[in-house]
Amino acid sequence: MNIRFKEIDIENFRSIDKAHIVFENQGTVIVKGINEYENNATSNGSGKSSIFEAIIYSIFEETSSGEKDVTNRIKNNGFCLNLKFQVDGIDYTIVRESSKSNKSVVVLYKNDVDISARNKTDTNKMILQLLGINKSIFLDSIFLSQNVSTNLASLSPTQRKERLEILTNTDMVINNFKEKLKEQQANFESICVNTQMDINKMQGNIDSLQTQKQNIEIKINEINEQIKQRDLLGNVEDIEKQLNELQQTLDNYKVQINDLDNNIITDIEKQIENKRLEGEENRNKKSELENQLNDKRQEYNNMQLNVTSIQSQIDYYKSDIIKINEQIEEIKNSDKCPTCGRKYENSNEEHIKQKIESYNKDIESYKQQIEDTTKVVEEKNKQLELIQSEGTKLRIQVDEIDKLVQQNNEEVKQIEEVKKQKIQEKLNLQQQQQSIEQDIQNLRNKKEQILSFKVGNVDEFKQMLLDVDTNIQTMQKDMEVKQQELDTNNNYVGSIKHSLQLVTKDFRTYLLQNSITYLNTLLKIYSAKLFSNEKDIIYITQDDTKLNIQLDNATYESLSGGEKTRVNIALLLAQKSLASTIGNISCNIIILDEILGYCDAQAEENVINLITTELESLESIYMISHKEIPIGYDTQIIVTKNKQGLSTVRCY
Repeated sequence: MNIRFKEIDIENFRSIDKAHIVFENQGTVIVKGINEYENNATSNGSGKSSIFEAIIYSIFEETSSGEKDVTNRIKNNGFCLNLKFQVDGIDYTIVRESSKSNKSVVVLYKNDVDISARNKTDTNKMILQLLGINKSIFLDSIFLSQNVSTNLASLSPTQRKERLEILTNTDMVINNFKEKLKEQQANFESICVNTQMDINKMQGNIDSLQTQKQNIEIKINEINEQIKQRDLLGNVEDIEKQLNELQQTLDNYKVQINDLDNNIITDIEKQIENKRLEGEENRNKKSELENQLNDKRQEYNNMQLNVTSIQSQIDYYKSDIIKINEQIEEIKNSDKCPTCGRKYENSNEEHIKQKIESYNKDIESYKQQIEDTTKVVEEKNKQLELIQSEGTKLRIQVDEIDKLVQQNNEEVKQIEEVKKQKIQEKLNLQQQQQSIEQDIQNLRNKKEQILSFKVGNVDEFKQMLLDVDTNIQTMQKDMEVKQQELDTNNNYVGSIKHSLQLVTKDFRTYLLQNSITYLNTLLKIYSAKLFSNEKDIIYITQDDTKLNIQLDNATYESLSGGEKTRVNIALLLAQKSLASTIGNISCNIIILDEILGYCDAQAEENVINLITTELESLESIYMISHKEIPIGYDTQIIVTKNKQGLSTVRCY
């Protein structure tokens, strides 16, 4: 099952105010956080993980830790999640909303058509059936986190076995296998009955042909003396046979030459012309898209300059407010009138109050201008984000068209090479045609010489005898084949009956061992990349119904924090591969949440190298961390929780 997440819209979910996240073709994405809400907090508690917890909640109606109350506590007016994704190429949308009274609803769309059930419970079941995985498997293959208490290493040894069976759909595989065996048994038994009937019918036909053969041989013996003289000159039948074979070959060559002239070479030339026209169209389209992209860059730069200019105006207003406040303080602290210079008894004289009141009005005017200008800046920033998004889409289109241009050039070269080969093939066929025509003429001359000797007409009987012998041999061979089929299918029926007796227990054991072998193969590879000591190999052992996790001779429970972190990473990546390869679960994204806990600098480097190698084929890799990660990235997501406790999300 191929799951492809496209985008999500989030509103009032946990601490997040509003956010729109695109998941397709994002490359490596670093998710950072800034927490201005809590004292002494930096990244932790900013709301980074909540972006991706929104995916889990959209699907399972609870977070990874089982939390169900997710409404933003500051606004407290309900939340809304809108998740768009594909399953095996079909578009779906899940919309979850709650009101201020915490009454929640869910709507499921398929290709923009509402397919929700009559109630929320049944709709939730539809979503789980659609995806075909439960939350635990989702957390093991798509949302990988050291903090999830249900990962494989955190489970009991007995629960680990159950997890692997769920991950690989063992029960479904066994049931499907048994049904397939029963279907095959009925099919092979039916084939055996039909095959035996065919064998009986063939034997009757062979007996009839043997009688015909004896009668034809009597006729042939009667005219054998007549053909002795002619046999000294040669055998007309052999010549006729050669002529027929040569004529068939000649006709075949003519057909091939005609096809090469009228169809193949002409079609190839049309293909070349079409590919050239297609290439020119793609190059023109690429040029047009590049011009659009340059226009977007210029539009972005102009808008950025405008924002900078407006911001400078705000700074100017703030400076004037400071100056006016200084003038008011100077008036209050002076005993001279600022207008006429005379001394006054106190600062409460009427014309002094009027002067200060005038300055205060100026200050209020500047503040209003600052507020209005700030709103303009915010609107401009939104326009900048839209222009940047449009530019990104144009850049992706340019890259795609460029690939098409390169592919088109290569296809033209390949087709031209095929054309050369077909022309050479035609020349070779023409040479062979001429040689065969000469051989046919020579055989016809020889045939005429032989036929000048008149003998009895034995050809008809020989042909009849030949046909009968051919039919007998063909039927005998067919009957041998049928007998082999009968024996083989009977063996199949016996094998299937025996397999049905063993499949439930033995096949389940085989599937589990196969999964463990697959995981251990990957874990050995990952161990070499995560640990410097070659003896430090992660592996899983099976003990009755329990699975144990070890690093060399040490059990998982006895490992240090850093060792457990690396073991967990290896297990998470191995399980994801197992879910994709054996469980047939694949996804275009992966979320790695705080996976570098307890790691020193060298361990971090080893983990990062392993992740980038194993997950390079994914469209989007999201790495959430409260500290700097030493890795190159394509996009940054900054989650900032302000002093009111609301988180905003920005993509760079």
